[in-house]
Amino acid sequence: MEVDFYVVDDVVNLTGFCTLLRGEGLKYLENGRAQFYYIIY
Repeated sequence: MEVDFYVVDDVVNLTGFCTLLRGEGLKYLENGRAQFYYIIY
């Protein structure tokens, strides 16, 4: 029971958090604004 709580739950939460961060990063890349492209390159 504790393995489920500490290991499985943390893996699921980490996966969701990484997905959130990647989505927030892509939001700036895919908005079509030239100044954001200039900052990255």
